[in-house]
Amino acid sequence: MRIRGNVLLQYSAATFVIVTAISIALGIILTKRIADYQISSHVRLYQEVARLTLKDDTEAYALFATGDPGSVTPHLAGLFSEMLSLGNIFRVKIWSRDGTILWSDQTGLIGRKFPDNDGFD
Repeated sequence: MRIRGNVLLQYSAATFVIVTAISIALGIILTKRIADYQISSHVRLYQEVARLTLKDDTEAYALFATGDPGSVTPHLAGLFSEMLSLGNIFRVKIWSRDGTILWSDQTGLIGRKFPDNDGFD
């Protein structure tokens, strides 16, 4: 019953609970935002690395123009395979605009078509 009569102790307990709740909420919000930022920055970075790697490669332009999985040259396959050595990349897939996988490090996926993915338009 000391707590009910002691205003200072009540104030301290209420302040502790409020500060703890706000700290937990801020920790959750900041962790989510930092994780989202890291993911989006890595996506942008890997896109830029791929763009710069294939920037002046005429074989890459020919592959993307034809969209034929059989037209991947050993040179391009080597470039695509090297992308696996970049940080946390564990799968590389090269897609055509119609959703066909032109090249992948998992050969069973090559030639498969996924036209329902809206990211290719």
